[in-house]
Amino acid sequence: MKTRYRTSLVSGSVLCVLLSGCMAALPFVIPPLLEFASGMLQTATHNYDKPYNYDLQELMMSLRADPNSQENHVTGSPQVLSENPYAEYHTYDDPTYSDQDGQGPSAQETGYDEHYEHQQSEPYQDNADDGMEPSAGQQYQQYNDNSGDSIPDSYRVESPKERPDLITLDVLLVRQKIRNGAVTLLPINDGDVLRDGRGNPQAGDKFRIMFRANTDCYVYVIAIDGSAWAQGVFPPPGNPFANPVKAGTQYVIPEQNNWFSLDQFKGIETIFFVATQQKRDDIEQIMARIGGRERSPRDTPDQVTEAPIIPQGFTGTRRSRSPFAIQTGLQEGQQLLPTTFFANTAGEALRVTRWFRHQ
Repeated sequence: MKTRYRTSLVSGSVLCVLLSGCMAALPFVIPPLLEFASGMLQTATHNYDKPYNYDLQELMMSLRADPNSQENHVTGSPQVLSENPYAEYHTYDDPTYSDQDGQGPSAQETGYDEHYEHQQSEPYQDNADDGMEPSAGQQYQQYNDNSGDSIPDSYRVESPKERPDLITLDVLLVRQKIRNGAVTLLPINDGDVLRDGRGNPQAGDKFRIMFRANTDCYVYVIAIDGSAWAQGVFPPPGNPFANPVKAGTQYVIPEQNNWFSLDQFKGIETIFFVATQQKRDDIEQIMARIGGRERSPRDTPDQVTEAPIIPQGFTGTRRSRSPFAIQTGLQEGQQLLPTTFFANTAGEALRVTRWFRHQ
């Protein structure tokens, strides 16, 4: 299998070498295969050093080019895909959001909170559920508004017929919300606004990532924050042997009673899911390098203002028939329906992009 990955990613390696040579003469060059992530990559060049940027570009290449696709095995090069199916998807700069309360910050806003004297090396910090239990007179309640879909209706395509050899992944991002003094759990839809605590991690929004595969497979979950800093969240750093995942098993990130909180870097935050039947050594090696780097952003970092949605990462979606069970402090907990994503073809990796606005 290692030979297959080396063969299939030859073009990606060559592109990275050519890119490194070009950057000495040009301020910023994006290969065509990475056009979907051009805004995020340009933000990274402003905020971080060249070694990290090379790793990030290589990571995007690995996410974009599936080494398991039949075309790659024949040609020995990354698959060249057609236009982005999300070309009309709205981002910060789209006037469609101008009349909405949840409008994201402009690209000129730095979003930097000087309260953070020392930079965190990980965008998402695990926060135990301590302090998140309801206070006196505050009760948890179930909230079921059937809003678990992660993709707007205008972008939903017909789901293919289920096949046992086709990877599917149930995905749900969920956050805590207080309504009328009661803590509820709500699904996070693409483009939703989450707010940090302005220097107080306990005061900001808390969220979790959940997924479930239909077959035993390898799943990689990578988060990129508003400053374009990448972090591997699954397999979790404390459990590198979590892969391969088991079919039908519900996985919650972070584990146990922990929730993610947001750091001070505002902007578009992206979470990539890759589900594949083969181990992805390329992704694991890149994330190991990034995880070993010290995070040293500029004093006034730029924000990511466009969601880097992987083109044609899946062939269709539908609302899952099986809800996720989420513990909320009550014995019965709460249930929310995730979205099911379908791989394009049998044996091909499934690649899902989810994103929200960090304000």
